[in-house]
Amino acid sequence: DAGRTLVDAPGTPGGDEARAARALKVVNAASAMAGELPFSINTVDISGHNYIWLLTGDFREIRFVWEEMTGDEAIRAAFSMAAAAMRDSRSSRNRRFDVLLRAGRVVGAP
Repeated sequence: DAGRTLVDAPGTPGGDEARAARALKVVNAASAMAGELPFSINTVDISGHNYIWLLTGDFREIRFVWEEMTGDEAIRAAFSMAAAAMRDSRSSRNRRFDVLLRAGRVVGAP
């Protein structure tokens, strides 16, 4: 899990290194999905213990739960959920989108 140091696993990154490695996977997924996403990623904040924060080109925030970003498939699913929520006319005024992958929902905050 992000922010935790794994013991007895030589070569396994922990703490900030693990967060940075996952953040790179998130950025790479966003780049690979660029044609499918209604936003671009400008800034990535990995300082939070619970969320990775993404700031989009139109200054909206997307937050993914660290522990849910376990691999490429989960990251792509989270981006797809965020994209669907951002395209929905009911959430056009929302500035923050919390993607809760396990719950299968995106919570938008105005």
